[in-house]
Amino acid sequence: MNLKWNPIPAAAVSQALLDATSGRPLVAQVLAGRGVDDPAHVRPFLDPAAYTPTDASTLHDLVRGVERIEQAIRDDEHILVWGDFDVDGQTSTSLLVSMLERLGGRVSFHIPVRQHESHGVQPHVLNRYIEQGFGGLLLTCDTGIAAVDAIALALEAGIDSVITDHHDLPDELPNAFALINPKFHAEDDPLSGLPGVGVAYKVIEALFVRAGREAELEDCLDLVAVGIVADLALQRYDTRYLLQRGLEVLRRTQRPGLLALIENAGVNVELLNDEDIGFQLGPRLNAVGRLADANVSVSLLTTTDEAEAKRIAEQLERLNEERKFETAVVYDSAAAQVQEEPSLRQYAVLVLANPLWHEGVIGIVASRLVEEFGKPTIMLATPEGQPARGSARSVEGYHITRAIATQSDILLGFGGHPMAAGLSMEAQHVEAFRRGVSKALVDQRIGRAPETTVDIELELPLKELTLDTALQLEAMAPFGPGNHPINILCPGLQVEEDRPIGKDKAHRKLTVSDAVGHKAEVLWWSSADEALPNGRLDMVVRVRPGFFRGKQTLSVTLQDYARSGRVETEEGAGPKAVVIDCRTESAPLEKLNEIVGGAKDLQVWGEAVEEEMARPRVELMPSRALAVWSVPPSRGEVVSVLEQVRPEQIYVFGKDPGVDSYDAFTRRLGGLVRYALSEYGGHSSVPKLAAAMAHSERTLVAGLQVLPAMGVRAMSARDGALRFERCQVADVSAETEKLLVLLEETKAFRTAFRTTEDAASFFSLAQVPDAESVLGGRKS
Repeated sequence: MNLKWNPIPAAAVSQALLDATSGRPLVAQVLAGRGVDDPAHVRPFLDPAAYTPTDASTLHDLVRGVERIEQAIRDDEHILVWGDFDVDGQTSTSLLVSMLERLGGRVSFHIPVRQHESHGVQPHVLNRYIEQGFGGLLLTCDTGIAAVDAIALALEAGIDSVITDHHDLPDELPNAFALINPKFHAEDDPLSGLPGVGVAYKVIEALFVRAGREAELEDCLDLVAVGIVADLALQRYDTRYLLQRGLEVLRRTQRPGLLALIENAGVNVELLNDEDIGFQLGPRLNAVGRLADANVSVSLLTTTDEAEAKRIAEQLERLNEERKFETAVVYDSAAAQVQEEPSLRQYAVLVLANPLWHEGVIGIVASRLVEEFGKPTIMLATPEGQPARGSARSVEGYHITRAIATQSDILLGFGGHPMAAGLSMEAQHVEAFRRGVSKALVDQRIGRAPETTVDIELELPLKELTLDTALQLEAMAPFGPGNHPINILCPGLQVEEDRPIGKDKAHRKLTVSDAVGHKAEVLWWSSADEALPNGRLDMVVRVRPGFFRGKQTLSVTLQDYARSGRVETEEGAGPKAVVIDCRTESAPLEKLNEIVGGAKDLQVWGEAVEEEMARPRVELMPSRALAVWSVPPSRGEVVSVLEQVRPEQIYVFGKDPGVDSYDAFTRRLGGLVRYALSEYGGHSSVPKLAAAMAHSERTLVAGLQVLPAMGVRAMSARDGALRFERCQVADVSAETEKLLVLLEETKAFRTAFRTTEDAASFFSLAQVPDAESVLGGRKS
């Protein structure tokens, strides 16, 4: 495990917040730490009964589309529901087919077969239906927003199309009768985050309300819950509300297909939660879409025949075993590629390609790699003589489809939403794509690359990891994007027993104890190749209620570990590394290239330098080795980078970035500001700009105060964001004096760094000298 721990500072909990959580202090503490402390927001977040769902009629084109569907039902037109082969598409299709039939609709359905059709409404496939006499209404779900050619073909044949989709809007929209898609709405609209099954539900909701049959709507919410979790939809507003309601219905479902899946998965239906969908039901449904024909899933989810449901469920079970095998093969290959080419990890996105990978499982592997490396991942199957086809998965806060869209000039096609996407390109463009999409992701967060971090929201002793604690925290479930699981730090544990579990021994069960003898069992998934260090450990865990042999139990799962004391902040608590002094090399660039070529996991830290391989501090990730190419500006940056990278080896070069004189500093700052104004609408951030300047944030902020001399001023926000705007030229004499003092401090620090005999002294967290000591104790 290689995660950066981010302890969330404790926030004050008001009595009103405690009351809103029904007296659950741990829930109140977590919510306060997440900045959610308004009881008016807390109650509907925790309890769907307190949430007011959004009127379906506000969804773009919904009324127009619903009226056309009603006409088709009245006139006994053939309604062809066209879905997608992932779980969102399967559940959307099943929902529309079953509920439209209840209303008297004459309905059939089509889900593309991945191996032959790929995603979307393909014109040649639709044309086969037209040639066979189809002439009714084409109704899509979880697809269609980019089907310009297919919808034009339908219109030419006199067929109206109603598109229901949730994927990002392309530059050209199809000429459909109605385009029902929440992406037409602003991002803060309560409906904007609906997945495909959520959009399909809103259509059915409007139809049944207009028919006076809204009491029947609950019957399809079990499908909605499965689709929302499987599609990694952002849990907020109506999406979270529908998932909460849907889980309630799923726990008492009478749908034979879902009951057969649940039985095969060994899940207790009454205690079923988001994890059971994500790790048990979803993969079984996904397997058929990835390896075979997902149309059978619609039959499974819509049948009322128990025998048929069990027969199809067994077919999915066999496919799921095949999916597991193919996934393991591709995962091992991808992991080996990352190990053999550590430079791949220096990008903000992990882009991997191989001609032998099974296209049907690369999305699953991408999700696993996201969890392992904490950054967006794009897997590409590149069979010889064919275009590369890929699946992308993201992390919260980074819109993967928008990043991919910036490379549209080298793509054959793409589509998706913030957390996932599909794409295709010619294989020769993979390297250029990797560089371009990485830059686009960094730019999305004003220079901040995705980090392998784990937020720690609670610290509890081992004796408090109880079923009662898990039940209390379960009030915040369901968990997922937008409401991430709660990580708990449990310090000072000793591993007393470590045994492999699972059919293939891929997992482990640890028995741990604390200093006073309390014990607990901790599950550690996919850990067969991990080695635990000796001695006491601090563990980051998650707790949830489980079910075993007919009764509710506590489930504790390990997320990360470190030797005890990792989160302490006292000096000297950081990593120790072997320091190799390369400052006197006669050909430093050649030496750097030699080191980079021979290292397996190395990053180059360099700022305000021209070397392409150098990365600023905001882009550095954990790695085994670090080459310090340019001289750091101060002690703070050294400490921060050591804690961020945690290297075992450090190669010290110390090139002078040449930005410590007033003229050089202001000239470079002015150029960066002009670039921000012309390319980014005047937006930047303190961390990004400080790294680009090769200075500390303290000096950078002082430098911003002299900008009015150039006719520019900086407007700052609490989170470090900056916005530049033109202003009248002003006198900044006093601000200039302050900047000069800080520049002198930085220059002195850099001089000491380059000239001291003991380079290692600058990389021991307990000894790194600061500017004050370098200047003989004088304060600025």
